[in-house]
Amino acid sequence: MPNTKEEICNQALSDLGSRVLIVDFAADTTPVAVQCRLWYDTMRQALLQAAPWGLARRIAPLVQLALLSDIPMPTDMYPWLVKYTYPADCLRVNYILPPPLPPLPDGTPNVSGGPVFSNPWGMPSRANRFIPSYDANNGVPRKVLLSNLLNAYAVYVGDVTDPTFFDASFSKALVAAMSYKLVMPVTGNVTMKSLFAKVAEDEITKARVKDGNEAIPTSDHIPDWIATRGLSPSYANVGGFNLGQWYDGWCDINWAE
Repeated sequence: MPNTKEEICNQALSDLGSRVLIVDFAADTTPVAVQCRLWYDTMRQALLQAAPWGLARRIAPLVQLALLSDIPMPTDMYPWLVKYTYPADCLRVNYILPPPLPPLPDGTPNVSGGPVFSNPWGMPSRANRFIPSYDANNGVPRKVLLSNLLNAYAVYVGDVTDPTFFDASFSKALVAAMSYKLVMPVTGNVTMKSLFAKVAEDEITKARVKDGNEAIPTSDHIPDWIATRGLSPSYANVGGFNLGQWYDGWCDINWAE
């Protein structure tokens, strides 16, 4: 399993039949190294955003910037209650949570809310709303998170840069994505480009399936005959609201130029 940028890029180059490999990702000046640096972070982040990967799952308290009642709170923030700093390492917010219940007197976690699916902390709720937005801090644009929930925690996809955190299936998917992006600059072969696009899609799907099988099983698709009965195929269903968009939600990767 590749665990460095060089190994990931070299496997992609090897798939393309390149006779030139890279030794130092940051310092090599060969044309293939330049192309690898051009596309590596773009494809890594696109792949991380494509699913709620367990390897990239982060949970952290949000830093409050302002309340709606504060002055000057921009009027275009209405009807949101609070404005938070957008987490610096966040690629995609999956959902937000209220703060955890205080621990019991003996120090053990407080699970008085009931079993995991009815406990208000730890599971997403449609009542906890949020939306990314932008404002200006001393004239400098910044990304913020607006919400109706005070003291919120964000559960999000983090920007994982260390390849040693990638599991084998994620690494293979990233190698395949890099191969696709390197086809034209390395080979110039249009036919190969379409073939490697299919390989990349297959590897990404397999990686997402493997990752999803390690989480709570859900379904994003509700057949009409189930929806009309007010039911959900999801095993993780809270208040009739399907959790698939959080636990197995996939985002497309745009393969167009």
